[in-house]
Amino acid sequence: MTALTVDEYIETAPSESRERLERMLELVSEEIPGGELVMAYGIPTVKKGKSVVHFAGYPNHIGFYPGAEVMKTFEPRLKAYKRAKGSVQFPLEASLPEALIRDMIRARLAHLS
Repeated sequence: MTALTVDEYIETAPSESRERLERMLELVSEEIPGGELVMAYGIPTVKKGKSVVHFAGYPNHIGFYPGAEVMKTFEPRLKAYKRAKGSVQFPLEASLPEALIRDMIRARLAHLS
């Protein structure tokens, strides 16, 4: 079943990642006031005119998708994580790096404005 809302996505995500997904939702909501929560590409997305960030839950990690430019900017702080051009994986066995996530969201917002 494909989730139609962010709440439904979190409720049906792998149980191992639900708590972290709820925290990610809190973080993006705090950092993107007035952001619109939607489902895009099958995962939670925050839009403010344009897509700002996406995030997703998996059995072993939380995927965070701030875009390629933000990833490049934060590369030195992301060395401990598995990453791709526009995304990073935060393993479930470690705490979410909340300060890093907040900084990445702020950088993405600055890039969009």
